[in-house]
Amino acid sequence: MAFFTFCTTDVRWSRFCSIADPTLQFAIHPLLPAVHPATSDFEYLGYGLQIRSALQLPGFVEGKQAGLPTVHIVREEVAPERWEAFNDNALHIVGRAEGVMRFEVEGGRRMVIDPVPDADIDYVRAIVSGELMATLLRQRGLLALHGSCVAKDGHAIGFIGHSGWGKSTLAMHFVQHGYRLLCDDVLAVSFDDAEPAAVPGYPQVKLRRDSGDRYVQEVDYDALPPAHTETDKRLYVCDSHFQDVAVPLRKLYILEGRGRSENQIIDVPRQQAFMELLRHTRATNLLKSPDMAQAQLRRLTALFERVPGSLLHRRWSLDHLPELYATVEQDVRHVSYSATGS
Repeated sequence: MAFFTFCTTDVRWSRFCSIADPTLQFAIHPLLPAVHPATSDFEYLGYGLQIRSALQLPGFVEGKQAGLPTVHIVREEVAPERWEAFNDNALHIVGRAEGVMRFEVEGGRRMVIDPVPDADIDYVRAIVSGELMATLLRQRGLLALHGSCVAKDGHAIGFIGHSGWGKSTLAMHFVQHGYRLLCDDVLAVSFDDAEPAAVPGYPQVKLRRDSGDRYVQEVDYDALPPAHTETDKRLYVCDSHFQDVAVPLRKLYILEGRGRSENQIIDVPRQQAFMELLRHTRATNLLKSPDMAQAQLRRLTALFERVPGSLLHRRWSLDHLPELYATVEQDVRHVSYSATGS
């Protein structure tokens, strides 16, 4: 029986990376021929999908919309014997988060969760809406990046980087200045049309106290629900500023994990930007088959043919965000002007 240690790009998952004590492992199974009936208590919309879920997902948009592809999230036992077969086609993944749950993600249309009896259900939700949702989206042919995304005037910009690098804070600052939120954490990009488009996820962001105190006005930060036991962030839903329709992706800004002496946008060679985005792709350690890796490279190549990417150097302080906002706004106007050929 072959297992692989799984580690996401989220630093909060760093305890999942120990070779001596791996806490998240997976095996890949061939795609089952049919989707089993799901018992679903909740109906949500997200990522262009109708999500029928046995697990409540606070922050997702509740509702139904005819004509959307349907995804089922069900609670069933994931028996250990399902780990015994191994195949690298990446269409059916069976795995476990030690001390949290076992799970399956099947063919981009079905997710099975099997939490342990004393699991932190908020942590289960974080895994489902994060890495497992990214896995499902990639199985459906979308690109899934670790990033936040905002939209204005018919185009979107994304902020790419590890957890704790300021993606959510940047998104909230832009939202307070006329942008609308597309997603926080999993940035899904579709290629249905000639121009890559950012697909709306759900209107929830994870904020630490300093950002929450500054950008959440209608309620005290301590009144917000905690994200889960593995982080000090809290959850804020900004549904009144949610962009619920996919829009063309205009530019990507790649963040750093350190502050700089000045705010600056750095143009880099395409190959370097390509490698940065590859590094910040979600679910790369779950979807490791050659076919999936090649598809990922094709999608990144298609993205870079139409959407530029730059490094975003910034001063590491909330007080300098207005200056950073002005810098990005000026850059976006230039990109829009160049792209339209006006």
